[in-house]
Amino acid sequence: MSLKSFLNKIGQFFSNLFKSLTKVAKKAVEVGVEITNKIKDFDTAHPEAADLITAIIPGTWDDKLVARLRAALPKIMIDLKLAENVLGKDDVTILLEGINALQSIAGPSRTVFLNSLSVLIADVAADGEIDLDDLIYLQQWFYKNQHVEDVDTTT
Repeated sequence: MSLKSFLNKIGQFFSNLFKSLTKVAKKAVEVGVEITNKIKDFDTAHPEAADLITAIIPGTWDDKLVARLRAALPKIMIDLKLAENVLGKDDVTILLEGINALQSIAGPSRTVFLNSLSVLIADVAADGEIDLDDLIYLQQWFYKNQHVEDVDTTT
């Protein structure tokens, strides 16, 4: 078996695994990637142009999910050491500091931080429905295949 054939079989395995997930779990994987992309592209030069949290977390999602993400995002930034000396800082300041730190990282380290951020966000969104080890692989697969037409993540 060629390496390409082997990798295609692995990709098909994760595609099938993703299709077998509950809608909540699919949405969690999508949420991790979407919020990470919004953080990655956030305009830190003009943060006053938008409510930071609203710009990152779409209001069209379930209220419980939005509340969990609002509470978790600053903690994730602190846990990843993207925001430091946070005593007395509000959540928006912590997020902005974390985003600035993340956007200043280059090369392979940036990819590692973005992957970690995406997995941790998806873990919050999954609310225990996906094992963290599985989530790591699913996030990678989804990120590389997010434009696949048959992926249904509607709630």
